[in-house]
Amino acid sequence: YYRILDTADKISEILGKPATYGHRRTKLKKVILPDGFAKNATYISNFFNGCKELEEVDLSKFSVSNVKGMNGLFQHCSKLKEIDLTGWDTRNVEWMSDMFNNCTSLTKVIMTGDVSNLDKSEELTYMFYGINTNGTFYYNPDYDYSRIISVLPATWKAVPLK
Repeated sequence: YYRILDTADKISEILGKPATYGHRRTKLKKVILPDGFAKNATYISNFFNGCKELEEVDLSKFSVSNVKGMNGLFQHCSKLKEIDLTGWDTRNVEWMSDMFNNCTSLTKVIMTGDVSNLDKSEELTYMFYGINTNGTFYYNPDYDYSRIISVLPATWKAVPLK
């Protein structure tokens, strides 16, 4: 696995560009990010796109408070089974289209942040496209997740966290 120690500017060098699905990107199995990683980033779109072997990613230190776009973030991460976005400050996020597109093994997603900015955007298209597994989407009932819940696969259930 890779322990990414540098800034988001170096990610293409480490993983290979998402558009080309570089060799290192397709072989990545586990990622551990340092404290405050990408804290100044406004777009993390396609960050893990094409990491087809990715099974585990620790996102607890991924700082997304300034992020507006995270579309395609995990697209084509076909071995990823669970994604825990607990603690993500998502109040500025406007684009989540294709976020989990073709994550064919995905069975569990946890989101707890404020998603109120999504009301301003129509960009949830294909957010869960290509996911045919049974799964559970856990969310914080203090925020309105109805737009995300409306695009869940039919085989998924939405469960509020207590």
